[in-house]
Amino acid sequence: MLKSTPDQEPEAHRRGVALEKEGKLEQALAAFSELSTQDDYSHLARSLCRGRILWKLQRLEEAVET
Repeated sequence: MLKSTPDQEPEAHRRGVALEKEGKLEQALAAFSELSTQDDYSHLARSLCRGRILWKLQRLEEAVET
């Protein structure tokens, strides 16, 4: 499991989490899509968060591809 402190989390991740909590799933998905795939933390966060949102939206085929 990767651990980070709040100041290490990219802004897009924090924004995506906040939007998800507000129930704004499409907007959260867009925010998580902004995460880079260039480092392990961002790549993992992008994949996990996008997959979770897609699952909540019942877009299961897309979630599996994430």
